[in-house]
Amino acid sequence: GGYCSIAGMIDESMNLGQMQQAPQPWEFRSKPAWQRLLVMFGGVLFNFILGILLFSFSLFKWGDAYIPADKSCVYVYEGSLADELGFKSGDIILALDDEPTKDFQKIQLDIARNMVSKVTVLRDSAKTDVYIDQKYIADLLNNQLFDLAIPFIVKELTDESLNKEAGLLSGDKIIMLDSTAISYVQDALPILTAKAGQEIAATILRDSAAFTTPLLVDAQGNIGVYFQIPNYERLESSLLESIPAGCVKAYDATVGQIKDLRLLAKPSTGAYKSVGSIIAITDAMPQQWNWPVFIN
Repeated sequence: GGYCSIAGMIDESMNLGQMQQAPQPWEFRSKPAWQRLLVMFGGVLFNFILGILLFSFSLFKWGDAYIPADKSCVYVYEGSLADELGFKSGDIILALDDEPTKDFQKIQLDIARNMVSKVTVLRDSAKTDVYIDQKYIADLLNNQLFDLAIPFIVKELTDESLNKEAGLLSGDKIIMLDSTAISYVQDALPILTAKAGQEIAATILRDSAAFTTPLLVDAQGNIGVYFQIPNYERLESSLLESIPAGCVKAYDATVGQIKDLRLLAKPSTGAYKSVGSIIAITDAMPQQWNWPVFIN
């Protein structure tokens, strides 16, 4: 990894007298080209090997968690970039340029990295295509495209909830607040904020039956419930499985970085504005220490 003085390496040897003598069979300059190439490539090669080992260890120790794209809906804010591109709340992303998607959290990055021009979505039980004008690639690199849509389904009440006596049960789905229909948690947030410190009429769907009950809203615009977030799926790997899986993940990471460099080389994408330093890497780390994030 640092400076190496290898006997017979013409470009780096400081022993000029040796260079004037006849090559010896044990010197670098006397070795076949393929052996000299391996020596020159050694530092780079072992960086790749270290990456594979770290990915393999991480997959064996913690597995690989992701949000399945084909089971997740997007939430689109009015006037947002996603709204301008033609996405709708409730869309399920199926494919990018006809390549099936897997991880919801990587969709926006994949659209930008691959300069995707067509996104296939499932909307109202029918497939439809959303076309991405390439002029928006720069915006995709610097703006959140859409959120994960979260149905307002009660998981449990918080310890400080003002609605412990309201009769809410796990699995209750809030479908209306003060006569305004609610599909997702994101729909409810501005309504609850506007009713901070007041009472609100909530229509609850429970076991296919709907009823309305008053709920108290605290000063911060909360009704004191935890809602059910769509589950992550986790791929577990045995020790033997983790090694080829680590190779695949290292390969994907390398290809992704090559695609990032391609974006940097195109000024029109604006990717050069996102180049950071060790400070940017530090800022990307979570507030609490996380070994899998650090290794990745």
